[in-house]
Amino acid sequence: MTSRFSFSTFFDRLGRLKVLLLSSILMVILGTTASFSVNIYMLAVVCCMQSAVVAGARNAGFVYGE
Repeated sequence: MTSRFSFSTFFDRLGRLKVLLLSSILMVILGTTASFSVNIYMLAVVCCMQSAVVAGARNAGFVYGE
């Protein structure tokens, strides 16, 4: 819920296409980091960060696609 509000400020400042590209790059980085996590706590933190990025990318893609 909070990631939707935080990404909306980036939408207004940078533009939706740039934020969508940034979110895609962050999803790749965080997904790779999650696969190489060394313990469950690191995995939990990375998965929470990844879910925030996915929520922001979903919002950017939804509005950009219309």
